[in-house]
Amino acid sequence: MKGQTMHHETTRQALRNAYINGANMETAAADCGICLRTAYAWKAEAKAAGDDWNRLRAVCALEDVETVTQDIVRRMTNIYAQTAEELYADTQTPAVKRAEVLATLADALAKTVAANKRMMPQASALAQSVHTLQLLTDFTVERYPQHAAALAEIIEPFGEVLQKSEA
Repeated sequence: MKGQTMHHETTRQALRNAYINGANMETAAADCGICLRTAYAWKAEAKAAGDDWNRLRAVCALEDVETVTQDIVRRMTNIYAQTAEELYADTQTPAVKRAEVLATLADALAKTVAANKRMMPQASALAQSVHTLQLLTDFTVERYPQHAAALAEIIEPFGEVLQKSEA
C-alpha cells in the first residue's frame, strides 16, 4: 500500500508540474496515465489545501514573458555591438553609410527597449499582485485557518478580475 501511495503522489506531482508549466489538463492527464476526472479532483484537492495550480501557472507564464523580453533586448544589444565593431573595422564602406547603418540599428534597439519597458511593468505589476495575494493566503492559513476557505472562495474570482485589469 505504501508503494502505491508513493506512486500516486509521484503521478500527482507530475500532473501538477505539467499543468503549471503550460500543458492543458487533458494533455497533462493523458501524459500521466490518469483520467481527466481524477486530474480535476486532484487539482481541486490541492486548491483546498492552499496549492492553487492556476495561480502558479499564471506566475510561470509571467516569468516566461519576462525571460523572452529580456532575451530579445539582450540579443538586439549583442547584434548592435557586433555590427558596430564590424563597421568600425570596415575601411571599405564609406563613413556616411556606416553611420546610417549604426543609426538604423540604434533606432531599432531603442524601439525594442521602449517596447520592453512598456511590457515589463505590466508583467511585473501582475507578478507583484500575485505575490501579495499569496502572502495574504499564507498569512490567513497560518493565523486564521478558520477563514482560509472563505478567502480561497474570494481570491479565485478576484484573481480573474486582477488579470483583466492588468491586461
